[in-house]
Amino acid sequence: MKLSMTVFVVLILSLSLCYGFGKQSELIVDNVGILTDNGTGLQWFEGPEESTTWDQANLWVANLTVGGGGWRMPNMAELRGLYDAGMRKKFSVWSSEFDGTSVVWVLYFNDGSELKFARDGGPQGSWPRAFAVRTRK
Repeated sequence: MKLSMTVFVVLILSLSLCYGFGKQSELIVDNVGILTDNGTGLQWFEGPEESTTWDQANLWVANLTVGGGGWRMPNMAELRGLYDAGMRKKFSVWSSEFDGTSVVWVLYFNDGSELKFARDGGPQGSWPRAFAVRTRK
């Protein structure tokens, strides 16, 4: 039992080193506003300072050409990683993940809450905002 536990711990440590799990993130913003997370290798671009429906956010991301393009909507794990790296905002951000056809997961960057939100929004002004993400270029 002791040998198998030792092998298990060594395997987990090896995987974490190979895949960068536990790597300390450092957020760096360049001169055009692209935020690079050195821990994950992801690059982020914050959308307009306005609430949007999911469809508006998705259209904005699809048309984004800053830094050569290649942007997409982030998934919840990516948003959580950005929050865990220290990103704090007083608004929520749309993800690419749906629960059914009309409800989308969002992450509230004030406290890290994961919430479901109607795709078409709700009362104006309380809608989430758009972030774009891509693998580092």
